[in-house]
Amino acid sequence: MDFASRTPEVVSTLRVTGEDCLIFNVHCPQAGRLEEVVDALARYGPVTTSLALRA
Repeated sequence: MDFASRTPEVVSTLRVTGEDCLIFNVHCPQAGRLEEVVDALARYGPVTTSLALRA
């Protein structure tokens, strides 16, 4: 997807089956930047966000 290639915070993209069709692995230094990325992605459709608290 062009969005992923234009957004440096997107580190990987998975195309999946089921309720969701794409999963973006996004690394953002601040919550405000994550909000900007989510807002930009929402132009394409509904967005569900999950955060990893520990890796």
